[in-house]
Amino acid sequence: MINKVLSANEAVAKVSYEFIDVACVYPITPSSEMAEKVDRISYEMGNLRVKI
Repeated sequence: MINKVLSANEAVAKVSYEFIDVACVYPITPSSEMAEKVDRISYEMGNLRVKI
């Protein structure tokens, strides 16, 4: 097991990705980083990404 230090937003994004079908985050808030992390995780897992 490899230990890694994560920000709270990144940790929430990683955990929530396992339980969600759609991620919606209001932009320009402290949680905006979570949307970017979920988007990156989704891309790495080979899932469809749609941005509007």
